[in-house]
Parts: sequence; C-alpha cells; structure tokens
Amino acid sequence: MVRFGFRLLPALTEDGFCWFLASIFASSFARTGYQIVCAWLLVAGGDGSAAVANFFLLVSMTELIASPAAGWLADHCNRRKICMVADTAHAAAMICVAMTQPETATQHVIWISAVLYAVGDRLSLTSSQAMIPTVGITLTLAARNAAVFFIMQAGALCAAILVGVMLHASTASAAFLSLSAAFLAGGLFMAGATSGDRRSADPQFPSAVQAFDQMDVLRIGSLYSLLYSTGLIVSVLAAGFVRDELVGTALDFGMVEGAWSIGSVIGAIMIARVARSAGLESIQITCLTLAALSFFVLTLASLPSVIGLFVVLGALYNLGRAAAEMQLQSAIPSSHLGRAKGWVHCGCVVLGLALFASISLAPKGTGVAALFQLYAAALVFGTVTFAILGRSRS
Repeated sequence: MVRFGFRLLPALTEDGFCWFLASIFASSFARTGYQIVCAWLLVAGGDGSAAVANFFLLVSMTELIASPAAGWLADHCNRRKICMVADTAHAAAMICVAMTQPETATQHVIWISAVLYAVGDRLSLTSSQAMIPTVGITLTLAARNAAVFFIMQAGALCAAILVGVMLHASTASAAFLSLSAAFLAGGLFMAGATSGDRRSADPQFPSAVQAFDQMDVLRIGSLYSLLYSTGLIVSVLAAGFVRDELVGTALDFGMVEGAWSIGSVIGAIMIARVARSAGLESIQITCLTLAALSFFVLTLASLPSVIGLFVVLGALYNLGRAAAEMQLQSAIPSSHLGRAKGWVHCGCVVLGLALFASISLAPKGTGVAALFQLYAAALVFGTVTFAILGRSRS
C-alpha cells in the first residue's frame, strides 16, 4: 500500500487527478449516505424491507430510462461539466428534501427525491467512470482503477459511519443537509480535474479493442450484472436484517454498512496486485462464488460475525467489480465507453428490477434470512452458468 501511494503521487500532482479523486470521494459519501438515510427511514417507519425494495425499484426504473441517454451525453459532451452539473443538482435536491421532509409524509418525499437522485446519479457516475482511462495517464489502468475504487469506497465508509451516528443522534433533515454539502463539494472538486485525449490508448492494453468481440463484451456485462446484484441485495435487505433478525439499532446498522465499506476498500487495494497474477474473468467468477457462500453463512451468524462477513462481502464485491470495469475499459475505445457503460448498466438494472420484484412479491412473513438464502442459491446458479458458457466459448 505504501509503494502504491508513492507511485500515485506523480499522477496526483501532474494532471489534476487529485481533484478528480476528491470529487469521487465527496460524491460517493453523499450517494451512500442518501441511500442509508432513505433505507433506515423506511424501515424505522414500519414499512419493512418491501418498502426499501420499492425505493430501489423506483431508482432502478429511472436509471433504466436514463442510462442510455447518460451514456450518449458522456460521449458527446464534456464529461467533467456533466459531473459538475449533476452533483450541483443533487445538492439542490437534498436541500429541498431537508426542508419538506418534516412536514410531508416520509414515503412521498423519498419517492420524489429518488427519481431526481437516480437521473443525476446516472449522469455523474457514467461520466466520471468513463473519464478513468483519460485521467492519471502516468499510471497503469489497474493502478487508476485501484485508486478510484479505493477513494470511492473510502467515501462510502465515511458515510456509513457518520450518517449512522447522525441518524442516531440527530434528525433526518440534518443528515440531508450534510449530504447536500457533500454533493456540492463533489461538483466543485471536479472543476479542477483534467483529462487527456479520449482517443489515447492505455499502454497496458495496446490492442485491447481488437481482442474482444460483441459476445465477449456481452459476457463481461452479464458477469458485471451479477456482481452489481450483490450490492443491491445488501442495500435492500441489510436494514431489515439488522432490525428484524438481529434486533439492532440505527447504530448497529451503521456498523454493518461500515463493515461493508471497509471490505470494499480492501477489495480496491487488492485489485492492482491480484490482476497481475490472475485473469480478470477468473477473479469475477471466484468473487461471485465466495459471495454466494458468504450470503448463506450470513443467515446463521450473530451480530459480531455478521460484521466480519460484511467485510468479506464488501471486499469480494469491489474486487470483482473493479475487475469487470477493467475488462470493459480495455474492450471499448474511450470515445465509446460512455455508451457502453450506459447499456451495461441497463443490463444491471434489468437484473435489479427482477430482484426487487421478487422481494416485493415474496409471501408475507418471509424472513430476511430466507431471502438471503434464496439469493445465494440463485447467485450460484448464475455464476456456474456463465462459467460454463465462458469455458465452452474458449
């Protein structure tokens, strides 16, 4: 980690990579904090995990519509300015939520804010992730992704810790105002970021575009979708699992979210080294298999063990997702990466919609632990299927 830090310093000082990372940190803090606040408000209000699933269902449906347009904009407009506008709009939306939340039914405010959040989120994330191959160009693609995912998860970790404490000690309005400040900071930091020529090739992958065809990219997107679903299931069920199965408080929920984020930071640190000794697709298959096992074991554990398992799950999620991002970045030219990210995310959202619908339609009285077990079985099936298809194609 120390050696990685020394290699990162020149890129930070030469081309505004430090401002790019600062923006990623602030925006990640605010995005994670928003999801935590909304999930806990819905569960604490007596609406249960089904309401949280409906919240993410609404977010996903909005993202499904917005993703192709966000990808097109990212390839035809200034990506840095798109991020700045999206984060500024996020900040304004959080202020409106903070002002109206005490006077209006919580669910109604959350539903409206979810739509606005999802549109801005797609614009910001698609544009910022499409910038990765063109920022910090003195570093290898693996090092850049490791740095970005590390900073992103560090922001999520800080949000999990601080927002949980804030919800425990203060009001939801105060939390939303803090998130507004974080979004605004993300937009301001992005103003200092610069990027190189979009057509410049990464020296680590000089002929990457010719090495992949459409079926390869489709397989990358499919594996990415499975990895993405592990994060979704945690977002939907973690609050209900802590409250109903473990009989925990908002502070306990914050600790569980913090454990997930700590694991995600570990996964981001691991990617630069693991990618040297293992194939990117093999990393994804391994992460998915171990994640399915962890979800099953999770249902049998007590709170301290659950915290440890969430560290493992976070590490597997981020390691696998970073490997998928690297595969996608090496397969698609930078000038088309925004549109590719948009369509891949559409696949992720379709899988997420099926997941949310299944949770919402589950028989009344179905425990969160049972839902985790069913998801683990489905994840094993999907992983084995794609592993066999990938091997037969090879």
